[in-house]
Amino acid sequence: MNFVVSAESGKTFSFLDTEACGTTPVLNNRSTTTGRAYATLSGGSATLTINASCTTLTFAGTAPISLGNTTTASVEVGHKDATPSTGIVIEPMTFPAFTATVTQGSTTRGTPTSITPGSWTSNGATVVIPYMPINLTAGTSAIDPVITIANRSSLTGVLTGSMRDEDGNACALDNLGSVSATRTKNLGGLVKAAFAACANLSQTSTERMYITITATLPDSTTTFYSGYTVGNSSRVSVVNSSNGK
Repeated sequence: MNFVVSAESGKTFSFLDTEACGTTPVLNNRSTTTGRAYATLSGGSATLTINASCTTLTFAGTAPISLGNTTTASVEVGHKDATPSTGIVIEPMTFPAFTATVTQGSTTRGTPTSITPGSWTSNGATVVIPYMPINLTAGTSAIDPVITIANRSSLTGVLTGSMRDEDGNACALDNLGSVSATRTKNLGGLVKAAFAACANLSQTSTERMYITITATLPDSTTTFYSGYTVGNSSRVSVVNSSNGK
């Protein structure tokens, strides 16, 4: 039995690869308690491989098949036998349909109609801050973001983000690091540093930023506070999508 599971367009299975995607891939198979991928074929053996760009998983299995018996193929991704101490980024996605082929030697014995593998969602924490003014002016006119994440879980969360100005110009926000279990972390300085590095934004006047931050943490135990200060004194709170949790 052979089939290929593809990631949704624009997304990858990079969380299953122990090496950088685009090089020689090494699938993190569940041969130990830390593995994230697992493939089985009842009554036989199966292998699961990943392509260099981490966009497809290929299943190949061999088993004796006879009339009246059921042979089941199973692929698990994102699975861990043990509770992880650090969250991993798994993007929600809808998987494209595929077909599976059963062969006997070089002869194809069966190809079923299209199989719909479904989709998955993420329970990670994502906050949207729809309005955050920032400028690089010194003194009493300075506007600095104040963004704090409170992690009430037992996991360490990896933080990623993105931001755009009101005209839709993107600014990379990839230096947020992580937040330890049961800790808080101030992200305001990191966000402003990322803003200062974006040459496509106005550095001489106040920009109004749309900011998204994602943490590999349970949404139910993660809260974000957002606001800004003017002249390093007056603080104004900004409503975000995690307020009221």
